[in-house]
Amino acid sequence: MSSDSKRGEPVTEHYDRLAPHFVQHWAYSPEFVQWMTSRLAHWLDLAPARRLLDVGCGPGLYAQRLAAHTSEPITCADPSPEMLAQLAADPRLHPLRASAEELAAGEVGVWDAILLKESLHHVAGSKRRAVLHGLACRLAPGGRIVLVMMPTELDRPMPTSARQRLRQAKFTPDSAAKLLAEAGLTVTTGEENFEVTMPTTRYAAMIQDRYMTLLHQVEEAELERAIAELGQQEQLSFQDRYAFITASN
Repeated sequence: MSSDSKRGEPVTEHYDRLAPHFVQHWAYSPEFVQWMTSRLAHWLDLAPARRLLDVGCGPGLYAQRLAAHTSEPITCADPSPEMLAQLAADPRLHPLRASAEELAAGEVGVWDAILLKESLHHVAGSKRRAVLHGLACRLAPGGRIVLVMMPTELDRPMPTSARQRLRQAKFTPDSAAKLLAEAGLTVTTGEENFEVTMPTTRYAAMIQDRYMTLLHQVEEAELERAIAELGQQEQLSFQDRYAFITASN
């Protein structure tokens, strides 16, 4: 598939296409995956006997590792069948083909922790309040929802139009925290960061593949300029920053 044909593709098709090499794009290094797993376990307050729902789990990159923190099976939910097909054959992971909207509207399932790692922005703005309120109703007493989102400013190299689109986004960590508070939950926010070092050619290939939905609308010429601006150095380093929002009942 050419980069032009990838531009503007529907979100579901985007993730179906990326499924076979999603982990390659997002697992910058074993050290990064270990770090992110530890931060997720911390914010989720995972412990034995805590039931976790991973909404938008993708191929289970983190669910498989978070399973070491709880004795209960993890429910791995994603609307993409291609993503779920990448899940490890692990009895600790229970795949469920479902969107955030479907989970929030459902009447089955109660969890001690619900994780939405970089997935809630795929829910239409008009539905986000209902989704978060619905998920709040799926929490067991003493449970918590954890959202992981990109901040409005990124340190990683990115085409200018994509960076501007993120700055102008109406759905931000602050607005997500407000929606969770409106659901009657107690909200805590914070930011975590990790210094990523990776081969420049690998990151250029990720940009070319429009590995982030933020790159969907970037014109081909601008995408090529952004890749050229990475330069000829062998290694690329940047701070990868994430906003964490925790909401407890």
